[in-house]
Amino acid sequence: MDIRTKRIKLLLILFITWLILIFIIQYSHPYKSSNKSKLQKYIGIIIPDRGKIIDKNGKILSSYTKYYNLYIKNKINSNKLIYIRNKLQKILYNTEFTKTLNNSYILVKNNITQNEIFNISNLLKEYQYLEIKTVFKQNNFSSSQLKKYIGSAKFANNKWIGISGLEKKYNSLLSGRNGIYTVMISPKGQWLKTTWELKTKPVSGENLYLKNSKKDLLK
Repeated sequence: MDIRTKRIKLLLILFITWLILIFIIQYSHPYKSSNKSKLQKYIGIIIPDRGKIIDKNGKILSSYTKYYNLYIKNKINSNKLIYIRNKLQKILYNTEFTKTLNNSYILVKNNITQNEIFNISNLLKEYQYLEIKTVFKQNNFSSSQLKKYIGSAKFANNKWIGISGLEKKYNSLLSGRNGIYTVMISPKGQWLKTTWELKTKPVSGENLYLKNSKKDLLK
C-alpha cells in the first residue's frame, strides 16, 4: 500500500469519525436539541376580593365586584374589524361591539368568563388588537353624604390601592393577598387549558366593621 493510499484511507476514517460525532451530539440529547418545541411556563396573579365596609347593624356600605371585559383597540381598519368580529361571534355569545366613551376601544363583551378566555386564547395571541381588562365596580350603598367618608379604591400595579376615605385609611386590612397560578404556553403562544395550576390561593381582604350605624354616621 503506497503512502497516497494510506493518506486517503486516513482522511476517510477521520471524515467518518467526524460524522459519527456530529450524529451523537445532535441525537443523543433530544431535549436540548428541541428547545424551540419546548413549552413555556407563564406565572400569573389572581386578584383577591376586597373586603367590605359594614356598619354595626350589618349593613354593607361599600363593596367591589370584579369582572373581565373583552375589548378591541379602535385603531383597527374596518375590514380587519369585520374579520375578527366574525371569528369572535362564532365562539362567544351576546357580543356587543360598541365604542367606549373615549372611542379608543370597542367593547366586545362584558363579564367574559374564564372558559371563554381560554376558548379565544388563540385569537388573543394572533391579534394584538384584542385586549382583556379587569374591571372593578364599587357598590357604594352609602348616601351621597357618606360617599366621601367611605372613599374609594382601585387595583393598579398588581395591588389594591386605597384612594380616599376609609378605603385608604384601612387599605392594608381590606386588600387581601394575591393568588398565583401557572399555565404552560405552547411555542405558538397558546395557553394549554389542562396545564393550568393554582400555586397560591388568593386571600380575600378582611371586612371593616364600623362601631357606628349608617344612621349614626349621617348625624
